[in-house]
Amino acid sequence: MDAGRAQRTFSPVFILLALVVGMAIGLLAGIAAGPRLKPPVPPHAKPIVKQSGEILYGDNVQVVKVPAGERIHLKVFDLWKGPGDVAPECASAYLRFTWIVREPYPDGREDLALETFIPQGNGQTQVIGSGAAGEATAGYCDDLWLFNSSLQDYRVEMRYASGITVS
Repeated sequence: MDAGRAQRTFSPVFILLALVVGMAIGLLAGIAAGPRLKPPVPPHAKPIVKQSGEILYGDNVQVVKVPAGERIHLKVFDLWKGPGDVAPECASAYLRFTWIVREPYPDGREDLALETFIPQGNGQTQVIGSGAAGEATAGYCDDLWLFNSSLQDYRVEMRYASGITVS
């Protein structure tokens, strides 16, 4: 009877010891794996800052997927939005915009270029902005190209406002 009593006492102690050892192993494995950090949340494209004497319409945001190694074409006049009584012209209307690479963030580097055609430049383009974030202006009649020269796809957030030069 003493042997049976010792066996019943041994079982709960053994289970408790096994639990403690298991928890210690789990804790050590978690410490060895390192902290689980959440990926940083990217900020949004900066707000458009109105220049002295400038008339701006709207504050629009658009996210554009730019695949690796490709150019995405945007027509400024398709993005331009103003009151119905304002007639935009190539010489006076423009789009002011800011951008930020939201994905991959913060790894979107200098691999993004924003380009427009050079007037009478036989199809050549000029870089009006580059990098993971920035701001630029494009004319109403300009074609805007987002060129991603990296090896991974980008998601670019663009914030833009329509403007008119007052003479």
